[in-house]
Amino acid sequence: MTSYPFRIINVFAEERLAGNPLAVFEDGHGLDDATMQALALQFNLSETTFILPSTRATVTPARISSVTASRDELAAMLGLVASDIGSEPLFVDTGSEQLLVPLMSVAAVRRCQPTADLLVKHGSVALPGGGSRAMAYVWAEVAPDGALAR
Repeated sequence: MTSYPFRIINVFAEERLAGNPLAVFEDGHGLDDATMQALALQFNLSETTFILPSTRATVTPARISSVTASRDELAAMLGLVASDIGSEPLFVDTGSEQLLVPLMSVAAVRRCQPTADLLVKHGSVALPGGGSRAMAYVWAEVAPDGALAR
């Protein structure tokens, strides 16, 4: 019998065992559409995700770059205090660059109220073909195996 490793992840949840359950198959390589549909049907969830390798001829590896704004500047951008900022904030590019800011607590995630002009100043990334986009994700760990993000 073939084995298909998976995880059940609760998304859109603020506490453990709440929210919307999502089945995630971390290695969908080699699965045909019929097999994926049969597996999704077995779970009977609103969503099932299969992670597949890229089909593009050239794949750009993910890039990570440091944030030049200080903790005080990032905190002001998010409507928080510097002590709310967790480990090192990073710009992460997996095909769409964004600022990831770890926070010290779930309470800090909930208090977060970004200031638009500071978000543009510290959280903007250049877009291919010109222009820019300002976006930041904040998150904090919830127990050893979860996170709350906005």
